[in-house]
Amino acid sequence: MVNEGIAASEQALEGLMRQLFTLSKDHHLRDMAEMKLSNAQGMCLMVIGSTAPVTMGRIADYMALSSAAATSLVDRLVQSGWVSRQADDRDRRIVQVNLTSDGTAIYDELRQRRCGRMREAMATLTEPEQATLLEGMSLFVKALSGGRS
Repeated sequence: MVNEGIAASEQALEGLMRQLFTLSKDHHLRDMAEMKLSNAQGMCLMVIGSTAPVTMGRIADYMALSSAAATSLVDRLVQSGWVSRQADDRDRRIVQVNLTSDGTAIYDELRQRRCGRMREAMATLTEPEQATLLEGMSLFVKALSGGRS
């Protein structure tokens, strides 16, 4: 039998995670619209910017796209001048994707918007509340990752 306290905590956490995901998604979609990007373009630029250089396979895996769909998306980003492709020096079958200077500017703006929202939200909390939030989130991430942080 599941402990009632644990079951209530799971329900509360699930509700909070759903709210956090929804808020994050809504802000992301608003940013994409304001910057005249599709959701897929913005997400792909964020993946490339945070892990560059990145392979086409990693982009497809991260975004849950087929190889063909990832290739088509990156093709459009190349045509827009936001990313570049380069064959790997050791294995020409592997294609590395990087942001161009224009792509980096978009990535930086997306990050600044997200960080600005976090900064504004954190400013509404007291210092002890901020510390509690960061400690709790760190513990939860560690627990979800099987003890690895």
